[in-house]
Amino acid sequence: MNAKISRFFKRSFFAFFVLFVAIFCFRGPLYHSMVAYQEIDQRNSISIKNPNIQQALDHWIADHKDADLVQIIHFAASYCSKNLLFTLGKCSMDPNNILIGKNQTNCVGYSASLHAIVSYILAKKGWTTKVKCEHKVGQLYFFKINLHQFFKDPAFKDHDYNVITDLETKERYVIDPTVRDYFGVKWVREW
Repeated sequence: MNAKISRFFKRSFFAFFVLFVAIFCFRGPLYHSMVAYQEIDQRNSISIKNPNIQQALDHWIADHKDADLVQIIHFAASYCSKNLLFTLGKCSMDPNNILIGKNQTNCVGYSASLHAIVSYILAKKGWTTKVKCEHKVGQLYFFKINLHQFFKDPAFKDHDYNVITDLETKERYVIDPTVRDYFGVKWVREW
């Protein structure tokens, strides 16, 4: 009897382990297939004015002269991840204040920062007429069910994300820098 119970627990553990590894490995496609973002508003952009941040971005631009749009977006997301920590508490959302050190911010600050970095690099490369960068406010839908209806806390009334569009190829890159930082999901889906 103990051998049967032991075998059951071993098989259960193995099945759980395999399921966990599969979810981890396919988290991007799973998230992309189950969650969609719907725009409800857009936020005004905040320009990078902090000379320390400008210097760091200028250094990256000089070292990556041939960077394409996807590489710029990946760099901006990585820069946000290195310098920001997520919080639901009261915080600054100005990239000029939060992108130095490990500062806490919410989804608004993450998206404002990504937008500011991408916009700064696009301007430096002379691509402002080639690429459109948007900081959007939206709501998340899980299998077409609005998730925000289940929360009364004002922190969950909406969620910020970014859309970067190559105006020449019409390629759209939808990114949620908060989800990318904490769950490793590179791209999200917008309705």
